Amino acid sequence: MRQDTTLSASVSDHFAHEWQDYDHLIRQTIPGYDFVLDLLVDIVSRGPAPPRSIVDAGIGTGYLAAGLLTAFPEAELTGIDIVPSYLELAAERLRPYGRRVDLIVGDLATLELPRGADLYVTSFALHHMTDATKKRVYGQMHAGLTAGGTVINVDFVDSPSGHYSALFDQMRIEQMQAQGMSAKEVDDRYVRHRLLERPASLVSQMRWLDSAGCSDVECFWKYLNLAMFGGRKRSF
Repeated sequence: MRQDTTLSASVSDHFAHEWQDYDHLIRQTIPGYDFVLDLLVDIVSRGPAPPRSIVDAGIGTGYLAAGLLTAFPEAELTGIDIVPSYLELAAERLRPYGRRVDLIVGDLATLELPRGADLYVTSFALHHMTDATKKRVYGQMHAGLTAGGTVINVDFVDSPSGHYSALFDQMRIEQMQAQGMSAKEVDDRYVRHRLLERPASLVSQMRWLDSAGCSDVECFWKYLNLAMFGGRKRSF
């Protein structure tokens, strides 16, 4: 566990100092960022019942949370993040939703997630965790779900192919440069950032969700080394 907490401290420090303008930088580095989070909300909205209790693990500045709270006006949301300054931005963004929001400073490497949620979401957070932590988080999410509830993760995923892993990295860098990022910015916000990442393959993580007990495990979207995937808890 010490390895996880040491990594978490490095990740928190990196984001606090190198990613102060998170909302701008995430759109420079993640192609289709708004599209995929809007797609997540659309997928959840087509479930058998709207979620009334949502846990956003790695809420960041609250963009996804705002979309979920708008789409599901009866829902309450608990947001967790390790970067206090991001939670301050999330609090401001989510102020219109009042008491429907509870924000917690916490490290997913050690935190016990709230239970009794209809929906667990996490976006661009778990790839900073070891595989053991990812498996534990998926297990907690499934155990904490209400019957018929859903888990969805949007994240950076590794490729089992060294050839395509390098190719995807190069294509991402070229896209960042096309967005106007300088060579130094790419190095600071992506290349050095990658040293703090512990990505796992999409196939492995879908298997871990299945092993945790999820049914209907599916990949909803994939682009290069980015993916959205999840599963449900059986309703019987």
